[in-house]
Amino acid sequence: MRKVGIRRRESRPTCPSCNSNRVVKNGSSRGKAKYKCKACGRTFYDALKHRMDREQRKRILKEYLNRMSMRAISRVEGKPLNTA
Repeated sequence: MRKVGIRRRESRPTCPSCNSNRVVKNGSSRGKAKYKCKACGRTFYDALKHRMDREQRKRILKEYLNRMSMRAISRVEGKPLNTA
């Protein structure tokens, strides 16, 4: 039985351009939730960040130059194949 008047609050991301927390859901596309910032009006996805720091890029390039396969590099580094 569900209690009346109690809503579950899910964590919403902050806006990537203005860092505002005034964000509302704005549908979905490609299986991912879309959000819209009420402050600046930007629409964005709450996607995982696959960014790499400079040391990791150097390591990946060194592994590639040592004839390691891209699939093995992505497995070792813990990054998706498209990102590596």
